[in-house]
Amino acid sequence: MKKVIIFCLSLFFISSSIIAQNFDYSFKEVFKVNGETQLKLVTSDGFIHLTPYDGNTVEVYFIVRKNNHFIRIDRNELERELDLIVDQSGNRIEVRVRHRDQNWRDWRNRLDVSFEVFAPKNTLGDLQTSDGSIDIGGFTGDQICKTSDGNIEVYNIDGAVYAHTSDGNIKARKIIGETDLSTSDGDITAVSITGNTFCRTSDGDIYIENVEGRTQVGTSDGSIEFHELSGSLKGSTSDGSIKGELINLKGELKLSTSDGNIDVVIPDNLGMDIYLRGENIYTEFSDFSGSRGKHKIEGRVKGGGIPVSLTTSDGRVSLKSR
Repeated sequence: MKKVIIFCLSLFFISSSIIAQNFDYSFKEVFKVNGETQLKLVTSDGFIHLTPYDGNTVEVYFIVRKNNHFIRIDRNELERELDLIVDQSGNRIEVRVRHRDQNWRDWRNRLDVSFEVFAPKNTLGDLQTSDGSIDIGGFTGDQICKTSDGNIEVYNIDGAVYAHTSDGNIKARKIIGETDLSTSDGDITAVSITGNTFCRTSDGDIYIENVEGRTQVGTSDGSIEFHELSGSLKGSTSDGSIKGELINLKGELKLSTSDGNIDVVIPDNLGMDIYLRGENIYTEFSDFSGSRGKHKIEGRVKGGGIPVSLTTSDGRVSLKSR
């Protein structure tokens, strides 16, 4: 029995050592938890990477850089340069780093702090950085990710996801829960989402695949592409094409673009109320009643039912079934 205990302890320390040796870090803080954990991480400049593991501690590794070079520094030294808050109340943990002088012009001497974090799988993350990327995957519980300048990647989450960046791309995959993704300047990719999905970008393309639920997407300047969607879909772009396929249309389908083509494939044998408008219109519906013109088609298919509206100010519209 003693040998078994020694062997298990050896495995624990070996695994902890492997985690620490995979990357350089300045120092770390370790928090003991028991049950669902709420973790808030805030940094002014730096990335945040959150990884799950089987354990009852949250390990936060501080990676400090100066002039883009890694430096070794302890907590006391860091606190002389930056405002650092490290707080734990039960299973609530907050780690916050902030520059005292937000208008500091000597950026070469500025310290940037990133977080490499290992936490139990049932951790609810609230991750925020002013300038850096965020990467999180493999957790059960709602996740919040915000960065002012950087990419966000979220994957394998059983819970709701809110991700926002002011300048960067967002990728989300294998999410079970409501998913809200927005960027002011960048592309959005959402794959294998079960739950209502919202994607917004001011300047970029949107790609969604294998999404089930109520879906709303919008871009001011970019294309929209979707595949294997089930549920309802609303989408708009001011400058770009829209194309894709729904395998199960359960609610409203409304797509519009100011400059581009719209090409959509839907399931066969659906009753629909359709409104199609464009420079040219292509459809394959035989059981149709209503008005049909070169630039506009409005009426009912198979007696009517699901609202379908596809409109473009400058381009063609194609609505087919299979």
